[in-house]
Amino acid sequence: HSTSFEVSVTQPLPEPYIVNAIEDQLLQAGFESTTVDLTDVFGEDLDGKENLAFVVSSSDETVLTTSVDGTTLTLTEVGFGMTNISVQASNPTLGGTSVTDVFMVRVNANPITTDIPDTDVDIEFGSTQFDLMDFFSDPNGDTITFSITNSNTGAVDVSISEDSVLTITEVAEGSSTLIIPASDGFGGSVEDQIIF
Repeated sequence: HSTSFEVSVTQPLPEPYIVNAIEDQLLQAGFESTTVDLTDVFGEDLDGKENLAFVVSSSDETVLTTSVDGTTLTLTEVGFGMTNISVQASNPTLGGTSVTDVFMVRVNANPITTDIPDTDVDIEFGSTQFDLMDFFSDPNGDTITFSITNSNTGAVDVSISEDSVLTITEVAEGSSTLIIPASDGFGGSVEDQIIF
């Protein structure tokens, strides 16, 4: 005696997957907005990636806000700092299975200067010093590095120490314009000058 029964096999729904993860991004403050094309970020095998829907968010909306239109992700500047951007791709026709790509965005603000005052000194002043960190700061809290250009090496000699102290040493009577660029190491910079 034999028994027959039916077996039904349900194919698991294919899930979207990440093809090309979005790289972390460094943006300079003042960019206002930028876009990321999501077309080639995700894949989906059953009925094609053109049916994917996206949900986007920013972990810190005081830095960036996000929106999505079709396959275009827009990042809109609000402030400076770092935030994680999440992009969730799902296929609503397949029961909403989804995958999420997360990338970091740093919005970098330029260093700030409060203007080093021009200085008149007596002949034979010898040398004088300025702590450059009294005149420069960085909104992101980055370490600032300095360089200097001296327009008249016949009048003064200049150097900047590792702890950001500018030393100006007299060579002979005369004046010089000292240009001091400051860099934060993330593409942000500012410049100040002293007439000495």
